[in-house]
Amino acid sequence: MKNFTQFLQKHRHAQIVRNSFLLGSFAGAIGLQLSAQNVSVDSTFGVNGYIPYGTSGNYMENKGEGNRSVIQPDGKIIVAMDQHNPNQSDLFFYTYRYNADGTPDVTFGDNGVSRIFTGDQSKNKDIRLHEDGKIIVTGQSEYCVNGVCGASQLVVMRLKHDGSLDSTFATDGILLTSEIFGTQGSYAIPERISITSDGKYLLAGRGPGSEPFVARLNYDGTKDLSFATQGVYSDGDFHAILSDFTTDATGNIYGLTQMSNFPDTSNLRDTRIFKLTPDGVLDVSYGTSGRRTIDIGNYEYPKACAVRSDGKLVVTGYIESKLSDGSSGYGINDKGYVSILNTDGSNSSLTPQGFVMFEVAGENTTFIHSLLLTEDDKMLIGGRTIEKVSGNYIEKAFLAYLEEDVTSDLSFNGNGTMLFDYGQHSSIGALACFRDIDLTADGGILMTGYRNPISGNTRSSLFLLKLNGFAPQSTLELSTLSENTIESLFYPNPWQAQSRLDVTLNADTQLSLKLVDASGRFVHNFLDSEAFSAGAHSIALDRPAGVPGGTYLLVLTSSTGGNSVYRVTLK
Repeated sequence: MKNFTQFLQKHRHAQIVRNSFLLGSFAGAIGLQLSAQNVSVDSTFGVNGYIPYGTSGNYMENKGEGNRSVIQPDGKIIVAMDQHNPNQSDLFFYTYRYNADGTPDVTFGDNGVSRIFTGDQSKNKDIRLHEDGKIIVTGQSEYCVNGVCGASQLVVMRLKHDGSLDSTFATDGILLTSEIFGTQGSYAIPERISITSDGKYLLAGRGPGSEPFVARLNYDGTKDLSFATQGVYSDGDFHAILSDFTTDATGNIYGLTQMSNFPDTSNLRDTRIFKLTPDGVLDVSYGTSGRRTIDIGNYEYPKACAVRSDGKLVVTGYIESKLSDGSSGYGINDKGYVSILNTDGSNSSLTPQGFVMFEVAGENTTFIHSLLLTEDDKMLIGGRTIEKVSGNYIEKAFLAYLEEDVTSDLSFNGNGTMLFDYGQHSSIGALACFRDIDLTADGGILMTGYRNPISGNTRSSLFLLKLNGFAPQSTLELSTLSENTIESLFYPNPWQAQSRLDVTLNADTQLSLKLVDASGRFVHNFLDSEAFSAGAHSIALDRPAGVPGGTYLLVLTSSTGGNSVYRVTLK
């Protein structure tokens, strides 16, 4: 860590000036590289680092599988839960909220649980947080619509901060399949939802006719008719299951799907990505007529995708490899893969063959379910492994930290990977898996998933585990910030859809520009060492998608040693 004042003193001939004002200093420090060597389970979180099962949990005893999680600005954790039990019907959507220390937040719903009727076989799959504190969730149930029951139904609901339904959204707080697809909408399975920079919703999944879809909704739950065709893009070019989607800095949308090649039994499934423009039109310049296919094996399971700071798309998942007798062997040979694609869909030089296989060292299998990119475009990936022991299949959750070229970062736990054998071993085996990954404001990692909590019990419990000792690079340590040393040429402020930053350079310079929150945690990368000529520049800055309101800092760094910080506000 370097003291920022000393840093500027060392480089007192800084080359960035603002309206003839030479950069001053502020009291604080900036860290350029933080080691991940000392990552360990945070014993202060929950019980010995994870959420316990049973009466010490919330009133649902923390039952169910965690699909996705979000962390509020105050450190509280909200989890989208899957309570589906094939042996018992459950008619409710469950959303759990925990305090930053892993204890149930008793101010949310009923002792930490929002429980809302939706229909049979309900599954809460994804969750996002508004800057106003409201919570949007999506999933599926067997809700009856127009007299049709038993088919999977799309459900979107918005919750207030206390976990109750927000009646200003859709119909009394709940939106169903027919409100997006009309009378044809007797079947749909959503997978992911996100919030755009202007407060609208992007919803994606599998719609009528088993076609992947992306819809855009207004804040009140009505369809945004300016998007695609009457608010919905449906990809009818192939039969596929949408696994995930993501957006880039300019609003382009990437849909990740598992494409069926049936009846071609020699290559049953492929990974396929489609790219849409921000207004929902297929970008035919991407791949082949707007789509890119990745053929790795006979049967692929794409699971997660994310966009790097340079616009490249990262895709992760796993492939099924048959045993010698032709059976799947409960996935005992399955392996993970990572693909990195350029913005036009071509192979990145980081994965020149189109993909790189990744295996957890010492394990028979690797199932990648989750992906998180750090500021420097390294990858945190999570999921599970399976080992057959005395005739039983034992699942262990894993977390790995990968370099840009998909090799392991050996500074992470000494070998790049951590294994968590937290399922209870028994005659039915053991279960443990991570489905989501978040970074915490205190430099930790939060993993969300499931495990079986009791020996001989197939019912899953939430697996919410926290590590400490990890932090993304370029985390800003803030102490006292004096207003008169933070000159603001960012305008308009508060931030609008697009604001600007004015800088004047004395020489040709490489600039980096990052957004960090008030706790110093990296939020968004605007410029990553981009070249600027000497003279005045007005840099247009789109508001980052999904970033909640509040006070933030823009940290501008030059290749000549000049640095500056701007205080900005998101409404």
